[in-house]
Amino acid sequence: MTTKDTIKIFVNLDMEWWMRHDELMITKNNDEIHLRTIIREDTTLLEPLEYGWRINNLGTITIRNENNEFEKHFALKSERIKAEFSKSLIYEIITSNDTLKYHTKSLGDKGREVNAYLKFMNSYYPNEKDFRPFEESQLNE
Repeated sequence: MTTKDTIKIFVNLDMEWWMRHDELMITKNNDEIHLRTIIREDTTLLEPLEYGWRINNLGTITIRNENNEFEKHFALKSERIKAEFSKSLIYEIITSNDTLKYHTKSLGDKGREVNAYLKFMNSYYPNEKDFRPFEESQLNE
């Protein structure tokens, strides 16, 4: 990233009946990296039944990106761009000159990837309940 670059990441966390879409906007300004996060979750099946979308705008935070760990999280998943990963979209990363689409290959794979994303984002938003990872027992159900 160079100064004033902006990257948008759309995260599709949909699994079975659960629908959630996160939007991350990463902007570099001088030597600082700013992360803006918006969470949209279908509340139809949550108690109490609300029939709609809950929007949680977490605003903008300045993140430490020591050793480029933010970029590495996605770079390490670059195999998900390949054809054998074509079951379900997990990430869509949009830059000024390119779009990358990352997929999963099964429901179990999607569950593990969603959990990895929640753990990753929990490191940036440790007090945000929307980023609490699933328990291992929940993933095996």
